[in-house]
Amino acid sequence: MALGIIATTPLQEMLEENNIKYDASNVISTSSLRTLHKALVSAHGEKQAETLLEAALKGSKLNITAAKTAQEQTSTPDVMSKRREYLKKKGDERAYSKMVSNLPTPSAYNPDDTMRSAKYITSVAANMIIAPISFGVFLYSFGGGVFGEGNKVIVGVLGGVAMLFVEMLLFVIRSNTLIDYAGKAEKNKRRS
Repeated sequence: MALGIIATTPLQEMLEENNIKYDASNVISTSSLRTLHKALVSAHGEKQAETLLEAALKGSKLNITAAKTAQEQTSTPDVMSKRREYLKKKGDERAYSKMVSNLPTPSAYNPDDTMRSAKYITSVAANMIIAPISFGVFLYSFGGGVFGEGNKVIVGVLGGVAMLFVEMLLFVIRSNTLIDYAGKAEKNKRRS
């Protein structure tokens, strides 16, 4: 609700003399009246200002108008459409956040993990290549006395193949142990 006064001619003249603006419908707001009162007090003193203002207000009528609602003040289609878009985006963001809230967050890429796995793979590969060759050479060198000189090559090759199977068996056991350990670590991480 907006409170105002329908201006009389003396009141209009007084406002114009003091350069106080009012709207074209001759309705003067209470803030304009306060401004006029301050101007009159500074020019004429308190008592004379009240007398002058009282004389100018005689015959005027109160005007009460309903204040504009927030929607009427911002009823331009552009503002409303922007607001609608903003609220739609916020609603979509909220729905998306709710939808993905239960998904686990991916762990950050750690180059150290890659380096560790590369070192592990390299060491296992070197071990699977070097161990059978070295064991074959060992049996070739020292197996001649036990198995006879003619069988040195066969003993060396068979020893290398046997060592290759041993290394593969050790690799499988080591891999299963690591997988079991990783599974237990994941379960413990979920519990805490």
